[in-house]
Amino acid sequence: MVDHSNNNKEKQTTKQQDQSSNNNNNNNNNNNKNTILSTFEPTSSEEEKYCKLVQSNPQAFNDWTSLISIVEKRPVDDGTINNLRSVYNDFLSEFPLCFLYWKRFADHEYATDNHIGAIDIYERAIKAVSYSVDIWINYTTHLVSKSYPSQTVRDVFSKGASTIGTDFQSSKFWDKYIDFELSQEQVDYNQLGDIFNTILKTPIDNFQPFYERFKDLIDSFSVEDLITPEEKHSNDDKKTILENRDKWYHQTLDEINKRLSYEWIVGKRFFFHIQPVDEQTLSTWRLYLDYIEKTQSSNTDNVIGKLYERCLIPCCYYPEFWIRYTRYLESIEHVEQVQRVYERATGIFLKKRPDVHLEYSMFLESQGKVQESANVLENIAQQCPHHVETIVRLAAFKKRHAQDPNDLTAVDEFYSANLQSLLDSNDSALIKASYPFLVSHYSRFLARAMNQLDRARKVLSDAIDRYPSDSNHLYLSAIQLEMTSSSNTVSNPNIIDLYEKAITNLSATETATDKQEIWNHYLEFTLDWVNDINVFRELSKRYRKEFPDGKPESKKRLYSDSMVANNGSVATISGNASPIGAGSSGSSSGVPTDSNKRVAYSNPNNTPTNIIPPTQNPYYQQQQYQQQQQQPYQQPYQQQQSYQQQQQYQQQQYQQGGYNGGYY
Repeated sequence: MVDHSNNNKEKQTTKQQDQSSNNNNNNNNNNNKNTILSTFEPTSSEEEKYCKLVQSNPQAFNDWTSLISIVEKRPVDDGTINNLRSVYNDFLSEFPLCFLYWKRFADHEYATDNHIGAIDIYERAIKAVSYSVDIWINYTTHLVSKSYPSQTVRDVFSKGASTIGTDFQSSKFWDKYIDFELSQEQVDYNQLGDIFNTILKTPIDNFQPFYERFKDLIDSFSVEDLITPEEKHSNDDKKTILENRDKWYHQTLDEINKRLSYEWIVGKRFFFHIQPVDEQTLSTWRLYLDYIEKTQSSNTDNVIGKLYERCLIPCCYYPEFWIRYTRYLESIEHVEQVQRVYERATGIFLKKRPDVHLEYSMFLESQGKVQESANVLENIAQQCPHHVETIVRLAAFKKRHAQDPNDLTAVDEFYSANLQSLLDSNDSALIKASYPFLVSHYSRFLARAMNQLDRARKVLSDAIDRYPSDSNHLYLSAIQLEMTSSSNTVSNPNIIDLYEKAITNLSATETATDKQEIWNHYLEFTLDWVNDINVFRELSKRYRKEFPDGKPESKKRLYSDSMVANNGSVATISGNASPIGAGSSGSSSGVPTDSNKRVAYSNPNNTPTNIIPPTQNPYYQQQQYQQQQQQPYQQPYQQQQSYQQQQQYQQQQYQQGGYNGGYY
C-alpha cells in the first residue's frame, strides 16, 4: 500500500492555514446559515425537514444526529456519499469534538474505497480534537487493521504519544503502541525502551501492569536499548539502570496517588456532550488546574497546557475555562497561542457569548492590534445587539481611538442609536432590564467626556419620566451625577428632590428591598450632607411609618466591624472594605457605582438552553472573571484509597473497553 504520510502532512499544513482564516469567518453566524448544507440534496421529506431545521439553528445537535442517521440508512451510491460528506463536514464544523462521528465519517469513506479520503478525515480529526485519547486510538487502530506501512503507523503513534501520552487516561493508547511494536517481524527494542522510559515517568491510570510488562521483557533489552540521553555518559550497568527504573516507578506511583482524588471525578466526564457538566465536576476541574499549576513547571512537557486542553473537551461551553487558559498562557508569555485559543473559543464554541469576545478584544487591543480588536467587538455587537456590556465596551473603544479626542460626536451618536434601537425592540423585559443601565453610562459620558452636564441631566430626567415607577438605578445614577458635579449648596436641593421623587414613584412597583435601599441612601445622605439634623430625624419618622418592622441600615462599615484582626488589634477602617456588590460605596452617599455593580442585561443564546450553563436569572451577570474559591471535594472512601487499592476497579474499567462506550 502506498505511504501517503508525506502528502497528508502537506495537506494538513495547508488545511491548518485554511482553518486559521476560517475561524475568523465563522464568527459571523449569518454567513454560516447561508453555507450550511449548501450542497446537500434531500431525497425525502424527512431529510428536507431536518435539513431546514439545522439550517435555521446550526446548534441543534439532536436534529443534526437525526439527519445523519437518516442519510446513513440510504443505499450507498454517489448521491448518498455526497450527501453524507455534506452532512458530516458541516456537522463536524459545528461540533468538532465528537470523536465518534469523525470515526464514522472515515469508515464511510473507506467503505467506498476512498482510502486517501479516510486518512484525510483522520488527519482533520486529530487537528480538531487533538487532545482526545479516543481519536488517536481510532486512528492508529484504523492504520493497523488496514495494514498500512509500519513506518506510517509508527509516525502516527509517535505523534499521538507526544500529544496525549501524558493524559491520565492514555493507558489503552500506550498498550496499543507496545502491541504494535512487538508485532513487528524485527522488534525494535530501542524504540520499545524509549516507550517504557516514557511510561514509567508518566502518571496514567492502570499504571502497574506496564511495569509488570516491562519486567517480563527485561531480558530482551540491552543497556543501549534502555539508556536515556542523560544516562549515556554515566557508564551505569544494566542493574543500575533497572534500579533507576524502579525509582521512577515508585515516584510515579506517588504522583498518581496525588491525582486520584481529582481524576476519580473528572474521569467520569472526559468526553464532549451537549448536556451541562455537573457542578461537582466543574469544581474538581478548578481544583485540579490549581494543583497542576502549583506543582508543575511551565516547561515540563507542557503538562499544564495539555490538562487545560483536556478540560476544554467536556467544558468547551464554559467561558471561565477558556479565559483561565488564556490568562495562564499570557502569564508564560505564549502570546501567539493565546490568540489561537481565543479564535477557537469565539469561532466555534462560544460564538454568542459576549464575555469571551470582550476579553479577546481587550487582549488584541493590548497587543496593538486595534483593527482586529474592533472587528471582534463589532461582530459580537451584531450577534447580541442589545447587550449592555458590549455596547459600553464598544463606546469606550471608540472614545479611546477617536481620530480627534476633542470630537466625540461619533460616540455620542453611537449611544443614542443603541438606546433608540433598544426602545424599538418593543421587548418590555429587555428594556426594563437594560435601558436604565445604558442611560446611566450615556449620562456619565455626556457629563465627563463631553462636559455637557445639562444634557446628562436631561437624559436621566427623560428616562425617569419614561419609567417613573421602574427606575431605581436611574434615580441613583442621577443622584451620583449631582454628587460629583456641583457644590453642596447647588446639588443638595437637587438631590433631595430626586430622593423624594424616587420614594414616591417607586412605592407602587418596586420590591421592599429596593424601596428600603433608596430610603437607606436617602437617610445616610441627609445625615452626612444636610446641616440641619432635624431633616434627618423627620425623615427617620417617615421611614418608620413606611416600614414599621424595619430599621434604617447604614451603608457604611461600622467601627465594631473593623475590629476583626486575628491578633485583636483594630484593623484599618476603609470605605472599600466591603465586598463588591454588597451595597457599599466609596462615596459617602452610599450610591453604588459601576465598579461594584456591572450587570449585562441581555440573554443571547449561543446554543439551546441545555448547552449553556444555567445562571441564577435570565439576565446573566457580566463581571470581571474571578476564580471561585472552593473547598476540595471530599469522597471519604474513594479519596482515602491508595493507588494499589484502586487497581481492581481501574482494571475492570479498562477491560470493559475504556473509551469506546458509545460516547460522542
